[in-house]
Amino acid sequence: MACGADAVVALAQPRGPFLAGLPHDDRGFVPVDDAGRVAGAVDVWAVGDSTDHEVKQGGLAVQQADVAAADVVRRLGVQDPLPPPSRTTTLRAALLDGRGTLYLRAEHDGAGAHWRTITSREALWWPPAKIAGGHLAGYLAEREPVA
Repeated sequence: MACGADAVVALAQPRGPFLAGLPHDDRGFVPVDDAGRVAGAVDVWAVGDSTDHEVKQGGLAVQQADVAAADVVRRLGVQDPLPPPSRTTTLRAALLDGRGTLYLRAEHDGAGAHWRTITSREALWWPPAKIAGGHLAGYLAEREPVA
């Protein structure tokens, strides 16, 4: 008996960059700890899509970069004038749904599998740009007008 389908979606299997000279898992992603330190490498940090984090998203990479930069500063013995970065993972997205923009934010504190999700027609972060987080959001906001 044949089954019909309205649509079929095929997604590529995520693959890492297999960076020469750095450890990687069997899919090519660089293994890192919670501070972004590369496993098995001395004084090497990595963040973003090249790492073995399950979720790949620009805003998350910015948060990872803040944590890694703070760890580098500690490693160098420099007094960081900024408060330590939050260990809360925050995913942000803007969904264009035909009625306007629906802003979505999901927060995870690292404990268990629970995510706190918020939706709003009003921006949930500032500036309401594609990538928000740390110092990068302000830097980009100064150089790129928000639509």
